[in-house]
Amino acid sequence: MEDDTDVPEGRRVERIAIDPSNKEAVDDFFNKSVAVLQESAMKEILKKIIKVIEPKKQSKYPYQSSETKIKKGLDPRVRYPVPMVPPWWPKEGVIHKEPDHIQKEGMSAFNYSLLTPD
Repeated sequence: MEDDTDVPEGRRVERIAIDPSNKEAVDDFFNKSVAVLQESAMKEILKKIIKVIEPKKQSKYPYQSSETKIKKGLDPRVRYPVPMVPPWWPKEGVIHKEPDHIQKEGMSAFNYSLLTPD
């Protein structure tokens, strides 16, 4: 039996075994795990994942905010063509913007898409 010394007192940790080849079980486990994370923790996880995947993401694929448009002399109220988006960025459900500005549902989808291979 494993040692539970890292578990806060009064908390029960349920350990389960998952067969990594069972996509449905992995998906279910991941979705339940992400659902209990607080939004702030999810943002930090997402930022770290992005840093690992694309260390120079901001220079290669900058987020286009209103401030960025103003600095470039563009009208911030106009929708310009979508900026270059990294090939690993989710194709659906997550707008290309900084993790701090993505809603929790989008972050869940983003984390899921990055951590689970097709």
